[in-house]
Amino acid sequence: MVNENIYEKAVAQLFDKTYGGLADRDVIVAVELFDRLLERDKNIHPDTLKTLCKKTGYDDFTSGKLSEIYDFVDIYRKYKGGKDIPRWNDGMIDGL
Repeated sequence: MVNENIYEKAVAQLFDKTYGGLADRDVIVAVELFDRLLERDKNIHPDTLKTLCKKTGYDDFTSGKLSEIYDFVDIYRKYKGGKDIPRWNDGMIDGL
């Protein structure tokens, strides 16, 4: 069984990255964990992600920040040759 706390921490790390608070390697690790969570539930709903973030202390989670998290995972998947994740919102980063 997977330890959900690992995924909650990964979401928190990705959220922190929007403020430039983590080193690149930390982001890669966080995105990989988040990617695994999405593999388990391909249609994960944004409210689920918001709940995970709130559990880690981020009460001001917004859809804009959710889009950034999806963007991080999309970049990671492109880097490793994977497909884009299913998205509940628009807003791909220009140039990808």
